[in-house]
Amino acid sequence: MRTDCGLPSKTKYAEYDLQNGIGLYSKVMYDCEKDYFMEGKPYIGCQDDGKWSPVRFGCFPVCDTGWKNFNRSCYKIPESKVTFKEAKIYCEEEDAFLADVQSEEENKFILALKGKRKLFLGGKYDSDVLEWRWLKTDVAFDGSGARTRLYTNWDKEEPNNLDEKRKEFCMGIFYSNKWHNWICSWKSNFVCKKNARA
Repeated sequence: MRTDCGLPSKTKYAEYDLQNGIGLYSKVMYDCEKDYFMEGKPYIGCQDDGKWSPVRFGCFPVCDTGWKNFNRSCYKIPESKVTFKEAKIYCEEEDAFLADVQSEEENKFILALKGKRKLFLGGKYDSDVLEWRWLKTDVAFDGSGARTRLYTNWDKEEPNNLDEKRKEFCMGIFYSNKWHNWICSWKSNFVCKKNARA
C-alpha cells in the first residue's frame, strides 16, 4: 500500500501549495495565476488508494481577450480615432464605459497602455454648474463649483477655454501625459473600462 500520492499534476493557470506534504490525507491548495479567477473548490486531497482526488475547479481570465486587468477593472484602447460621442457609444457596446480615473496608480496604468497617443477619458464639463463630472458615476471631480474634489492630473493652465465660444467640454490624456480639455468633436483614441469578472 502506498504511503503517499506523489507530487500532484500541474493544472492550467494555477499554482499549488503543499499544505502538509504528500502523505495520505494530505491536502493541496491551489491558487490561480495573476489575471485569472477561480471557480470551484480550490483543493485536492491524498486518498486511501494513493491517488489525489479529482480537480474540481478551473481558472478563468478576469478580462476578455484584448483587455488589460488592473485593480479589478479591465481596460481597452481601441485603434480607431473617433469623437467623444462615438467613443462613448463604442464603450457601451462593449458593456463598458469611457474610463474614469480614481487614483494616481490607475492613471499610471493607463499611461503605460497609451503609448504616444492622446486619449478621451470619461469626464465632461457641465457648464450649468461649472463642474467636471465623470459620466459613469455622475460625480464631480473638479471645477469651481465642485462639491467633491477627487484625484486629477491636469496640465498647467488646464482646464481652459470653457466659454461658450470654444466649448472645450470634453477631456482626456494629452501627448504630455497630463490631462487636457478639448472640443468634443475632435477625433482621438480613447480608453474603455469595465468591471473584471472577479
